Amino acid sequence: MFLDTDLNSLTTVLSNLYELFSIAADRMYNYAKSLPRGKQPKQKIMIDTIRDVMRLAFVLMKSKLKHGKLRAVNYQNSVSKAQINWLAATAFQRALKKRQSVYGIILAYLDKCLSSSQPKSTAEKARMQRIIRTNWTKKSLEMNRAI
Repeated sequence: MFLDTDLNSLTTVLSNLYELFSIAADRMYNYAKSLPRGKQPKQKIMIDTIRDVMRLAFVLMKSKLKHGKLRAVNYQNSVSKAQINWLAATAFQRALKKRQSVYGIILAYLDKCLSSSQPKSTAEKARMQRIIRTNWTKKSLEMNRAI
């Protein structure tokens, strides 16, 4: 429902997606950080996981259009693969930048993802940056309230 562009604006759906990717990225970072040095996942495994999350998000969103029960209730989704990849890469990059020296290879991979899925138009780029900024501000406010 919260990814349906028939019920929500495209901006709202993209914002919801970014929030989901941010949660996944923060959890991955915290999980890896909590493990002892010798048991932390290799960067290749983490890159494969990020790539799989991007693919899975796209496939699941599009498969609802073809096969799922939502087809009967006019589920629509006009989010592109590039938008999904850009939002996911941005979320994981923000989470992993906290320890750049440890995650350099992953951050380089995410930079490639960002450049290959860059929004084409100026308006689209502004929308995506606004989504990131809004979610980042919301997250900061929630963290301040918790303190």
